[in-house]
Amino acid sequence: MSKAGDINIRKQATISFAGTLADTGISFLGLIAMAYILGASGLGQYYLILSVVGVALFPINGLGQAVLKRGSEKDHDADEVYGTGLTMALLYALTVTVGVLGIVTTNLVSIRFDFNIVLVAATVFISRTILNTQIDAYRGYGHTGHATLVDNVYGILQTILQLGVLALGFRVFGLLAATTAATVATVLGHYLVSVVSVSRPRFSVARSLLKYGRWSVVSSGVSTVYQRLPVLVLGFVGMDAAIGYYTSANRLLILGSHVGGSLAPAVMAKTSSVTSETMFEEFRNAHHHVSILAVALAFGSFALSDALMETFFDMSDPLAASALIGLAFYHILRTLTRIEFAFLDGLDMPELGTRSIAVSLAVQAVSIPVLFFEYGFLGVVGAIVLAHFVMLTVGQVIFWTKFGTVPLPGGLLTQAVSGSLMFIVVEALAKVLGIPTVFHLLGIVGVGAAVYMGMLFVVDSGFREVVQSTLTDTKQTLSG
Repeated sequence: MSKAGDINIRKQATISFAGTLADTGISFLGLIAMAYILGASGLGQYYLILSVVGVALFPINGLGQAVLKRGSEKDHDADEVYGTGLTMALLYALTVTVGVLGIVTTNLVSIRFDFNIVLVAATVFISRTILNTQIDAYRGYGHTGHATLVDNVYGILQTILQLGVLALGFRVFGLLAATTAATVATVLGHYLVSVVSVSRPRFSVARSLLKYGRWSVVSSGVSTVYQRLPVLVLGFVGMDAAIGYYTSANRLLILGSHVGGSLAPAVMAKTSSVTSETMFEEFRNAHHHVSILAVALAFGSFALSDALMETFFDMSDPLAASALIGLAFYHILRTLTRIEFAFLDGLDMPELGTRSIAVSLAVQAVSIPVLFFEYGFLGVVGAIVLAHFVMLTVGQVIFWTKFGTVPLPGGLLTQAVSGSLMFIVVEALAKVLGIPTVFHLLGIVGVGAAVYMGMLFVVDSGFREVVQSTLTDTKQTLSG
């Protein structure tokens, strides 16, 4: 029986975010090394392959949502859910791998990459299938924060191995091989030390997973295509350097989305496992804080876009800085929609998220070619922002229809006030001191962060309560 009903959303989110912060910092250093060694085009080729793998993984991600959902319910055995979900995932992965390798070896489809690249990409796909299912099963036990820590360990190990293969002179093939090695090591290590165990698959559980998965798999597929479409389009037209700009800017901003990534699984598991009139209030509290870092990174990017992309990634093309500014808007929208649809998923309403993403995908599919032919790469960035704004708007309509209220504005107003002050300070420091070295840049960023958090502490009572509660939890954990 699941213990997810006992979950403390703030505690699990704090654990998750702490691990994600370490993972992001180390992975960011790895990305800098990759950008300098591979260049924008080489980096773009690597992320194009990962995007193709990501599209192939979409049924696994949807199945994982079903595993999380059913595993967190009181009337399901989490071990049986995991065993059944893993069996289903492996059957799918092996079928796809055999099919793809057969198509490539018989030359039925012409591709840009050598067979050895395709083969090692297949090992990434299979190993990620196992790890993704395992992590979602762990979340079903209620350990959402610790499950994210497992993913963080994987990310750190992956970065270390990738830096090793780059130092040995390997390029894209070596990066993919390092990814597979890190994934396999994480799967084995996590299984040995965690509470996750595998029980024999059962047809009744499989039917239950498929019942929920009919929506979560479709939602995952639509969402995956929605997220990967810009990279796939740029890869199709051969703009590998633009993919490098896009992915680098995304990785620089993604820390802001990690707050939503930390809160969303906890909100979903908690909502799924309990029936309480106070649950909507808990969701509102989480929603209030979910955009804290996304807003800060957006205002910082507006002030320092050129310096950030050139200093960290050696990308002096103005398109890189413009991509950073545009994607900053996207990440604010993404943090908000992620937690809103996680709440609806927990209420067993996954079809609402699926329909919302489908509408946004339609907007993106139409706007990308139109804006691309008019504005090039920046048109693609604009299409991404437009499509996600539509998704956020649809989400507000759903909440108004179902609950008679909307989550917005949440904490956006106080965060915008704090971000505006930070922008003024950072812009002034950059003009007065200049940014001749990375240390000057880091110093200005540090001052900006202090100004933002200090102002937010003054104007946002909810943020003060979270800081005080987190400090109390930390003291209790260390003393206990």
